[in-house]
Amino acid sequence: FGGGPRDLESALARGGRLDPGRRYGAIRVADSGAGMDQATVEQIFEPFFTTKEGGHGTGLGLAVVHGIVMAYDGAYLVRSRVGTGSEFSLYLPLDETISEAATETDGTASLRGDESVLIVDDEVDLTDMLSIGLERLGYDVTCCNDPFEALHAFEQDPGAWDVVVTDHMMPAMRGVALIERLKTISPGVATLLCTGFSDGATEEAARRAGADAFLMKPLEAHRIAQQMRALLDQRASTTVGAPAG
Repeated sequence: FGGGPRDLESALARGGRLDPGRRYGAIRVADSGAGMDQATVEQIFEPFFTTKEGGHGTGLGLAVVHGIVMAYDGAYLVRSRVGTGSEFSLYLPLDETISEAATETDGTASLRGDESVLIVDDEVDLTDMLSIGLERLGYDVTCCNDPFEALHAFEQDPGAWDVVVTDHMMPAMRGVALIERLKTISPGVATLLCTGFSDGATEEAARRAGADAFLMKPLEAHRIAQQMRALLDQRASTTVGAPAG
C-alpha cells in the first residue's frame, strides 16, 4: 500500500479528523486476503453488514471498532484492493485532557449526562459498542445479554437505573414483554425499545407495552443519548413545574 500508481486502484474509506495539535497512537492491521472493492469498503462499518455466509458473522465487529474510534475522537483509514488484501489504520489520541475538551465542542455536550442506564441485547458486540459510547458521554452503563438476567437484576433494585434500553427480538423474551414486566415493577422507569425492520414490532405496540421511546436499528450511542436526554429532561421539567402538595 505504498505510494505510486498502484494506489489509484485501491478502494478507500476514511473517517474522523486528526488535529495537528494532538498526539496520536497508530494501530495498523493488514492482510493478504481477497480484498474489497469500493462499494464494499464503504459499507464495512455499518452495523450488521457482513460479507460472510449466514451464521458465520454478526456484522458487528467492525461497527464496534468504528464506535470505539469515534467515541475517543480518533480517525481511521482503510485501503483495500481486490486480489491483494486490506490495510486498516486506526489513530487514537494519547492526551485524554485535550480529548475531553474536544468532546465538549464537537456538538455532543447537550447529549451528556450522569444517569444510570441498563442496556439489554443478546448481541454482546452491540452492547459493548453502545456502552463505550454512552460511558464516553458520562453515563453509568450496565449491560445484560439475557433479558431474564436483566429482569432479575431490576427486581433486586428497581431504583438502580434511570433508563432501560432493550432490543425487541431476543431468543428468551421479546423486548415488549420485558418492558411490560419492568413497568409493573417500577412504572416510572424510562424505557426505550429498539427494533429492526424485520422484528415485527411497531411503535404502537411498543407504546401499549409502556415504552417511552421507539428506535429503529441500526443503533448508535448518540441516537440513544438523544432519546434519553429528551425523555429525562422532559420528566425533570415536569417534576419541577408540578404544584406542591
